[in-house]
Amino acid sequence: MTWSPLMVYKVHLSTFNKGLMEIANPFRNWGSIFSKQINNAKKRSSKLRA
Repeated sequence: MTWSPLMVYKVHLSTFNKGLMEIANPFRNWGSIFSKQINNAKKRSSKLRA
């Protein structure tokens, strides 16, 4: 089997996409962590006011 530039390009693209997903994933996780902390803070402040 001979390697064509297109095949190499497809391989690079798939690894590139995996890399992008790995970079994007922690940000998504941090977003959910931050939203949980914000919600907890809101609950605490509403309890203090009550």
